[in-house]
Amino acid sequence: MRILVIEDNNRFGQLVVEHLSEADYIVDLVGRVEEFYSITSCMDFDLYIIDLGLPDGDGIKLIERLRRNNKNMPIIIVTARAGLDEKIKGLDAGADDYLVKPFNHQELLARIRAVLRRKPTIQSELFTAGSFTFNLTTGDLNCGDRQLKLRRGERRLLTLLIQHTGTTVTRELIENRLKNFQENCSSNAIDKMVSRLRKALVKTKSDLQLKTVRGVGYVLEEARR
Repeated sequence: MRILVIEDNNRFGQLVVEHLSEADYIVDLVGRVEEFYSITSCMDFDLYIIDLGLPDGDGIKLIERLRRNNKNMPIIIVTARAGLDEKIKGLDAGADDYLVKPFNHQELLARIRAVLRRKPTIQSELFTAGSFTFNLTTGDLNCGDRQLKLRRGERRLLTLLIQHTGTTVTRELIENRLKNFQENCSSNAIDKMVSRLRKALVKTKSDLQLKTVRGVGYVLEEARR
């Protein structure tokens, strides 16, 4: 799940990124409308978190434009504007939710889950592969009836592979999905994550195996008995 935050207060934006990253979301942060259009022209996102007071544009107009181009994209407004008129204007412009600063980050996470649950763009929130299940909305990753504990990188890699079980996932796609705009996911980092994930699958006595497709990427499939 990839989220784009547009927030001109860098300190506040970094706090949001930190909290969402700890919840296993891939998060990118931009501070201007110009940067927003630049990154969205080359990268897809599953949800937008938008501040209204931006230095080079109006958040409401940005939301209206997004709605004209993509009717189903989840949008949450996060702003210091607490007036009723502002809330009505933001929701009427096309936002799915409106959260006033300051707030507890747990509330933002709950609102994200709620918005994702009701969006028709999420066709199925539950992915299964062998004994593993991944809930796209809650982020829960289970092996049988046990919740799996992995490092953040391996967890994100496994959830990506589960969503494409039986299909080769290219290294390019892995790099794109696991990095954020400010931080690259190097080839060496991917190799280390794959190695650790293989060991974790063996440790859990998984019925899945992670195979290398030389020169292309990796495929998660059921182990042959």
